[in-house]
Amino acid sequence: MKSGSEEVMLQKLHVSCCSRKRNLHALRLAHSKACTYACTMKPKEHMKETGRRLKAARNAARKTQEDAAVHLASETGETCPPSRIGNWEQGTRLISPVALQLLSKYYGTSPSIIYGFDDAPTSNDEAKLLEKYRETDDRGKRAIHGVADAQPSYTVTREETKKAG
Repeated sequence: MKSGSEEVMLQKLHVSCCSRKRNLHALRLAHSKACTYACTMKPKEHMKETGRRLKAARNAARKTQEDAAVHLASETGETCPPSRIGNWEQGTRLISPVALQLLSKYYGTSPSIIYGFDDAPTSNDEAKLLEKYRETDDRGKRAIHGVADAQPSYTVTREETKKAG
């Protein structure tokens, strides 16, 4: 006999999923990712998330910790060991705003993205959609991307603005 929480979990499963994947989906749904918006995290969680984002930005820019340390030292005129970059990326220390500004420019990203401010949803509908997107599997994400890509992009011309006004 299944418990109440197991029943609810199974109801969340995708209709087209076969029975041998049920445990995988149940596990994934039970351990859904926590929200990563700066305004909803505790300070220690925010430090870890900021470090994770900083490392991701560095990796995306194809830079090493040594490269980042040399760049930061040349920009500030102070010594910066690579271990400092490592401490920031591990979340044991929070990066200063000045260092974040310099490194994010070097990595080609925004400091507010690394701090977790830009990705917060602007409405309840957007937050619900984002939560559903994060809970779905890869096939579902591809379907969502397909729907989004199929939407026409409307641009309003000056003539249309004059007619409407």
